[in-house]
Amino acid sequence: MHKLATVVAAAILVTGISGYAFAASAQAPKQIRACAKKNGGALRLASKCRKNERRVTWSQTAVAVAPDTTGVSGSSGGVTGASGATGAQGPAGPQGPAGAQGPAGADGAQGTAGAQGPAGAQGPAGAQGPAGAQGPAGAQGPAGAQGPAGAQGPAGANGTNGASTGETLFASAGAGTNFGTSCAASAAPSGGPSHTFTAPAGAYVQVMAAVGMQRTGGTANTVCLRVDGVDTTILSSTSATVETRYLVQGSTVGSTNPMDSRPVVFPVTTGSHTISLRYSSTGGQSQFTNRHLWVSVFHPSS
Repeated sequence: MHKLATVVAAAILVTGISGYAFAASAQAPKQIRACAKKNGGALRLASKCRKNERRVTWSQTAVAVAPDTTGVSGSSGGVTGASGATGAQGPAGPQGPAGAQGPAGADGAQGTAGAQGPAGAQGPAGAQGPAGAQGPAGAQGPAGAQGPAGAQGPAGANGTNGASTGETLFASAGAGTNFGTSCAASAAPSGGPSHTFTAPAGAYVQVMAAVGMQRTGGTANTVCLRVDGVDTTILSSTSATVETRYLVQGSTVGSTNPMDSRPVVFPVTTGSHTISLRYSSTGGQSQFTNRHLWVSVFHPSS
């Protein structure tokens, strides 16, 4: 307010200096237009105010006076201008001393329970309590692994003889030579050893043979198994030295290893049968030694 008054006074002084001109013009009173800053109240004469200013107007009536050489200011003839804008708030003053502590407030409502904290360290073991009563027996567990075999016990008493279900026939022949070209047309030894037997109903036979074979003038030799007049080749050799060959089921040459031997097994009809060995030599003479023939006859128990 003080700043605005100062500004108005300055404007009146300017008006007083030029008052003579206004009075001499003999025109009607005019309004003076000015702009005052909203912050601080600085005043300037202008017909258009800026955004940070506000318009201020007042009227003037001038009286004609003779110029005063003493420089005395003329009397003010204007009206009091409008109040200026409120000045900016001053800075905050220093903080006053702390007041006395007020009375304690009422207890607040109980808060919600906090999260559970971590488990504490395990305490020392307590003294052992007395033994509890024995509980019921549990279910039987699975069988354990089989233990090692125990020592063999003493031999038991001999059992009673059972009914016979078969018999084995064995025959052997010594050395012999042959130069025939087939088992059917061979010269001596044409056959042997040989077995003749009577088979009951439902019987079958198992045959094994072993012969020492050597070609002495020929290129190869053969041993045949003859069953009731039908020949089947079971052993063959081209060795110039004696080699013993054993019958192997399904083979026509046999084997020199007795552990590889396999008997021939086949059924027979009821009645009499003859089984024997026959020999042949190709391209000359051959020799056959240690001729063995096993025939086992099996039949149902009676």
